[in-house]
Amino acid sequence: MRRSWLHRNIRSTRPIIVTPRVSPPRNVRPLEREESNFRDLYIYGKLLHNYLLIGEPYISLELNIQNPSQTTIKEIIVKLIQRRRLANKYGEVVIFEQSLPDIIDFQNDYLHRTFQVPVLPSVQLFAPTSYYKSWVIDYIFKVTLKTKLFFTNVTLDFPLIVANSTSKLRTKYGNTAQ
Repeated sequence: MRRSWLHRNIRSTRPIIVTPRVSPPRNVRPLEREESNFRDLYIYGKLLHNYLLIGEPYISLELNIQNPSQTTIKEIIVKLIQRRRLANKYGEVVIFEQSLPDIIDFQNDYLHRTFQVPVLPSVQLFAPTSYYKSWVIDYIFKVTLKTKLFFTNVTLDFPLIVANSTSKLRTKYGNTAQ
């Protein structure tokens, strides 16, 4: 059998992912938010850091809920949302979404608790927070109290800086620190 001297020019397409190295901010501080609704359901939330280092196992969230009318809280949902803008095109991606444990049909007057919200071990899913001309990637950590009544949900939005590099991280894995 003869082989043809013509060969197909097969090429594979591989996307190129460019991500800048972004160090955590120098002014690390807690983020605090508070919100209430017309049923006197009050929530105060505090993130212990205003940034998330890619690869960290959890986000520390402190919640203080006052519920004098004992409205039934079905669940508390936390989400990490990546917002992207390129020129005039916008998009959002939910990185993770989960319910906080032990808060199902909660009706007590008061709750004060610190949660360790696990972050997916997904280095490839995150791009660091970045701003360059018409290209913006930023993150929102959203905490939503879902109630049994209509129009009584309460939401807290925390802007979060996602960073992918520190000198500690580089030395931990054997690379040289700057």
